[in-house]
Amino acid sequence: MLKAVIFDMDGTLLDSEPMHQKTVLMLLEKLKISSGEAYSEKLTGADYETIWENNIKKYNIVTPLDEILKMQNDITYGYFSETDFAEMPGVTAFLRSLSENNILTAVASSAPESIIDLVLKKLNIISYMNSVCGIESVKRSKPAPDLFVLAAERLGVRPENCIAIEDSFVGVTAAK
Repeated sequence: MLKAVIFDMDGTLLDSEPMHQKTVLMLLEKLKISSGEAYSEKLTGADYETIWENNIKKYNIVTPLDEILKMQNDITYGYFSETDFAEMPGVTAFLRSLSENNILTAVASSAPESIIDLVLKKLNIISYMNSVCGIESVKRSKPAPDLFVLAAERLGVRPENCIAIEDSFVGVTAAK
């Protein structure tokens, strides 16, 4: 029996993949590396750690990964703070309907929780979410199921009583 819906954020609640691509390119520029292919389609839905592990190898970057991830999160938070964006069509109406029918909701995203909270507040949908699970809450990112399992746990719902809303291969793999 359906008791909860767990949403990915990027690509499901808002069309943010182009925004993430832009922030990766902004950091590459800051690192004085020029490339138009730093954020390939195969990395859609991946967390920043995976993206930057790939870029460190690809471009022989010597800056430590933890430093790059902090810079990436700062750039992303700033960019998302300053950029206007809208929800995917029908998101608020769907969340309202789920709430009216006592279906719990959560976000399980490979983004940091600070960015998830920022997005949910800007979209004015944070009040519909019963839980938010970001990358720092788990050891393994998607395609591992950890984010979805944690979201179900936080909601107090067995995973088989949840459905996931996803848009990427790694996300669907994690949800399954």
